[in-house]
Amino acid sequence: MRQILLLLFISFGTFAQSSLSFLVGGTDRTLQQAANRRDVLLHYTSLGVQYGRFLKPTAEVFGGVSYGFDLSSPARSASASAGMRYFLKPLSKRFVPFGQFSGELLFDNSYALTNRDADFVGSAGLGIDFKAASAVSLRGSVAVGLPFFSSGSLSPFTNSGSNVFAGLSLVFHLPSPVKAISAPASAPVSAPVMPLLVAEEAIVAAAPPVPAVAPEASVSAPVVAAPAVAAVAEVASVAPVAPVASAAGIAKVEVDLDSLFNSQIYFKTDKSWVGPESAKKLDRIVQLMAEYPDVKIHLKGHTDYRKSDEYNLKLSLKRVQNVRLYLVQHGVAAERFKAEAFAEEAPASRTDLQMNRRVEVRIWR
Repeated sequence: MRQILLLLFISFGTFAQSSLSFLVGGTDRTLQQAANRRDVLLHYTSLGVQYGRFLKPTAEVFGGVSYGFDLSSPARSASASAGMRYFLKPLSKRFVPFGQFSGELLFDNSYALTNRDADFVGSAGLGIDFKAASAVSLRGSVAVGLPFFSSGSLSPFTNSGSNVFAGLSLVFHLPSPVKAISAPASAPVSAPVMPLLVAEEAIVAAAPPVPAVAPEASVSAPVVAAPAVAAVAEVASVAPVAPVASAAGIAKVEVDLDSLFNSQIYFKTDKSWVGPESAKKLDRIVQLMAEYPDVKIHLKGHTDYRKSDEYNLKLSLKRVQNVRLYLVQHGVAAERFKAEAFAEEAPASRTDLQMNRRVEVRIWR
């Protein structure tokens, strides 16, 4: 229990993604009377809240509190818990099974039966998350445990000292805050620039043939370099490139990282979910981030001009947060990118609104 609490405390500064869940369920707790060792079964309706923090994309530490009551009896209980949850699939999948274990400090009003008002419950459980929206999941879980300090013998096979919980939760995935920026309304719309990739042979081929010097020409005449070669070389040097060695070990072709990473993630009107086509683009970004570990990227969220400025700013924040969440859930470290929201202040098109409902992926320098 102490180690789990320590991990929960440390994780506040180690990983950006967190979750908040609200649960409702039922708990059957079987204890033994202190005097005659007879089993007493208590039924509780349980309400609770949990906060989770991810140590990595598939492992979460969590802590929470809950309250249990029985409308047909005076039985009441309250508890504080901490534990770890392991997901068997990435959180971006529709169905995500998981396993968990936890420790729970339990307080109840069963002293007259068991001569104890506090127990420590250790439990293990299984569950599954259903992704209802990009940042919202429905969770079903079952946990079985033993109150370690309960009076009487402890055995789940004889229902002595057992604790069984089954319930549903509404889970909200909370990404770290994203910076919102209002660009000047008069910001010009820049046309996309297509970087130029040129091999050594291409530069030579692009140069016009140098005319042969006649024997009568003066040998001291100045030789002027072909202007086309200089122009091509100048354009090619604008974008940063990464060399790719040829079979002979000589770098002939250079890879333009901007052209590899630059991408547009588009959204439907008034929506912020990452759709299937956008997920394919982001999967490619995840792959490239693994291939180029030194590259960092910049996410920029946008909307079209419809609705109010305040609404559009919130919508662009949601869009860039969901793209950021997708990348984190697929293993991209949070420190490898930054995210900003610009609302409708930087449109890509004045006529095609679909092009404005986007998140831009760019290399971050």
